[in-house]
Amino acid sequence: AFALAAFGAWIVAAVFETGQFGPHDTEVVAGVLAAYAIGLPGQASVKLLASGHYALGDTRTPVRVAAVSVALAAGLAWVLMQYFGPAGIALGSSLGAYLNVALNLGALERRLGTVLGAAERRAVLSTIMAALAGTVAGIGAARVVAGGPWGATLASVMAFGVVFGGVGLLLKHPDARAVLGRLRRR
Repeated sequence: AFALAAFGAWIVAAVFETGQFGPHDTEVVAGVLAAYAIGLPGQASVKLLASGHYALGDTRTPVRVAAVSVALAAGLAWVLMQYFGPAGIALGSSLGAYLNVALNLGALERRLGTVLGAAERRAVLSTIMAALAGTVAGIGAARVVAGGPWGATLASVMAFGVVFGGVGLLLKHPDARAVLGRLRRR
C-alpha cells in the first residue's frame, strides 16, 4: 500500500504513458491509485474481521457495519470528489473501509475482549515502520536513477523491497524472520 501510494506515478507512467495517454492522464490515474492504496490495509482486514463474526454465528453485525460503511463511503466520495476529482471517490472508499474495520473490531472486542494482543500490535507497528523506511528509500533511489519512468519504477520498487525486508528483520517481524528462514533452507 505504501509503495503503490508513493510510487504510483512512476508505475502508471511506465506502464501506460504511450500514445494518447499523457502526463496529465498519469497524474489522474496515479492519484486514484494512491487513494485506493491508502485503503488497501483496511479492505484486506475487513474480510478477516467479518469472518470472526460469522464464526460466532453472527451474520447481522457484518452486514449492518457494511451498510453503514458503504453509506459513509458514498457520502465521503461525493464530498471528496468536489476537491480531489476522481481520486476523491477512491479516497471516500478507502476511508469507508477503515470505518468498517473499526466497527467490526469494536463489535468483536465487545464480545470477546481484546482481539489484537501485544504481539499483533508490535507486528503491525514494525510493518508500518518498515514500509515508511522502504518508501523513503524507494523515493530516494528513483530520484538518483536515470531511465525515465521505467528506471524510477524499478529503482523504487527494488529499494523498497530491500529496505522493507531489512527493517522487518531488524525489528524482528515474525513474517520477515520466517521468509529469511525459508531462504536459508534452500
